Amino acid sequence: MPPAEAEHLNKEAAAAIEAGNQQRHMLVYARPFYQANELRKSLSLFRINVASVMAANSTGVQAIGLVNSLGNLADLRSAFNSYIDFDQKRSPPVLKEGTVNSIWFQLPVSRLTLEDALRCAIGEMREP
Repeated sequence: MPPAEAEHLNKEAAAAIEAGNQQRHMLVYARPFYQANELRKSLSLFRINVASVMAANSTGVQAIGLVNSLGNLADLRSAFNSYIDFDQKRSPPVLKEGTVNSIWFQLPVSRLTLEDALRCAIGEMREP
């Protein structure tokens, strides 16, 4: 993703939403790099949230990071779905079938892992 294109897409999408202009937003949405840019942003935010969990100096801060990561995981899944749909319409698609299958497997596993970690953090916070 060219950085200038990512910056342009971010500015245009924000301006369209701020103006309440659905047609303008649909034009941005139709751009070739839009789905890749949304996926990149969601993945970046997810990584930041997971890193905050790893760097947390208390169980409470860790729990907040886990909740944020779980919330972002839904956005990440949606971004992957949109990107996969977009990619499958290309000829040839960039993502191979094995990669798509791996993504479909890893996302639910990631959710379960984060949920288990959050349960552990909550358990630690409840113990005297």
